[in-house]
Amino acid sequence: MMASLRNEFIKNLKIMFRNWTSLSLLVIAPLVFILIVGYAFSSDAVTGINIGLISEDGRAIGSFAENVSSFASVRDYESVDSCISAMELHETHICIEINAINVSEKGLKHLPSANVVYYYDNTRKQLSLAIISNLQKFFGLRAEEISIESARSIIEEIQGLVGFITEHKSDIDQIKNESAVIRQDLVERKAKLEEVREDFLPAYAEIKAAQAELHSSYALIENSTKSLDRSVLEMKKEIGKLRGNLTAQEELLESLPETSMLNSTRALILALDSFEARLDNLTSAYHSANRDVNDSVAAVDSAVEVADQIKLMLDEEIRMTGIYIQKIDVSIARIDEVSAELDQRLVLLGELHPELAEKLVKPIVSSYVLLLKGATNIQISFPQLLVIIIMFISLLFANIATINEINDRAYFRNLIAPVDSIIYFAGLFITSVVIVFLQILVLFLVAETRLGIDIKSIFWQISAISVMLISFFILVGMLFAYLFRSVQSSILMTTFVALLFFLFGNTIAPMESMPALARLASSYNPLVFGEYMIKQVQLFGSSLDAILPQLALLAIFIGVMLLLAIMMFKASAMRRS
Repeated sequence: MMASLRNEFIKNLKIMFRNWTSLSLLVIAPLVFILIVGYAFSSDAVTGINIGLISEDGRAIGSFAENVSSFASVRDYESVDSCISAMELHETHICIEINAINVSEKGLKHLPSANVVYYYDNTRKQLSLAIISNLQKFFGLRAEEISIESARSIIEEIQGLVGFITEHKSDIDQIKNESAVIRQDLVERKAKLEEVREDFLPAYAEIKAAQAELHSSYALIENSTKSLDRSVLEMKKEIGKLRGNLTAQEELLESLPETSMLNSTRALILALDSFEARLDNLTSAYHSANRDVNDSVAAVDSAVEVADQIKLMLDEEIRMTGIYIQKIDVSIARIDEVSAELDQRLVLLGELHPELAEKLVKPIVSSYVLLLKGATNIQISFPQLLVIIIMFISLLFANIATINEINDRAYFRNLIAPVDSIIYFAGLFITSVVIVFLQILVLFLVAETRLGIDIKSIFWQISAISVMLISFFILVGMLFAYLFRSVQSSILMTTFVALLFFLFGNTIAPMESMPALARLASSYNPLVFGEYMIKQVQLFGSSLDAILPQLALLAIFIGVMLLLAIMMFKASAMRRS
């Protein structure tokens, strides 16, 4: 059995190396591919970049071009649209617009600032992000310098303000002292007003009592005047009646001979007239006296009204003076509080000095500790690169080699030979594994010499994983070769399956961003856990025991694919025989 396998292996090698087509397609082309990949990924630095810059400040363009000259050249564009047009034609990799740069001057209103807008090509996202990362180093350092300079300027302004407040703090004490003097004046004024009011109140009380008494007397006079008017009126009525009787008597006596009685009557009438005149004079006199008394009462009322106003004014002045004294007390207390608080704040502000500007700008100093210190991009990407190369080479190699075997003229003769047909399947499988592994060894050599990856220390672990991955994908390639009769259909189907493995291999998009079912399918993709195993061995120095569950799963996949491939081989052999 072993001798037959050895002979089949040697025969397959002779066939492959005897035919230049097979040799070129199955051996030389993959080796050239591996060498090209090794050369292309031997450096992870970004170079040959064209940056479009839109800025009105010529100094900014010169400074920027000088700082990025190590990896890029800068082109000046008049507008954003023209730069974007060049980026669409791949003449420029990224466009940067810098606006509103202020020259640093003294004063808080003239702090330097700028607005930087990146226009990048998201169709080349990985390259654009790498360029932006390099550019942000420049702008980040420049922004930090500007921020420190601005913070230093602000602190200097604060120091000037502290000095100004300290110099004028004596004004607050002066205002406090003046307020205390004003308060003392108000206290004295209030005391004088209260003294004046105390002196005024007795006289005011006497005036109010005299006013009340005068009004009472005037009321009595008024009543007496009215009673006198009524008495005079009654007397005048009686005099009128008496005058009428005397006048009738006089007329009667005139018709009689002259007697002394007529003269007496006439004399009595004259006496009545004189008495009535005296009554009129008396009425006029006491009315005049009544008016004089009324005027006196009015004058007294006016004087009392003035006294009332004086008393009200004194009371109001004393009350307002008391309020002003209270307000000044509150203000002085508040001035003391503000002054004490100002002293505390001045002490705190006095501790600020320009040397603190850097701590003010960067209050939190962040540091990032890498899981893998010193690892280059290609070292990190090597596990994924290795499994992708294994997948493509193994699938296509096994498929093409199997198709050549099936279409060979001696294939039917081999099937009817008195040898177990499984020997041919096993021989082709072993031959494919050996040749592909030899090609992968070339990739290991390139990785060791050109990519800076330590393969020697993990050679046996990474070789075991690689052989298992090679075996799985070779079985998949052989399966499709046995499944399809047409060469074109077999190669096309193999290529399509390789593309599926690649798309769901955590390469273009992380599987964490996929829907649940797609993420589940990706997690069982041999590319995914194959990359995980190689990463654990290469980057983290894990032993095979640490990845035993993944190795067991891959072994199960290999067993399943082996059974399927053998079944399809038997079915194909039956069809051809």
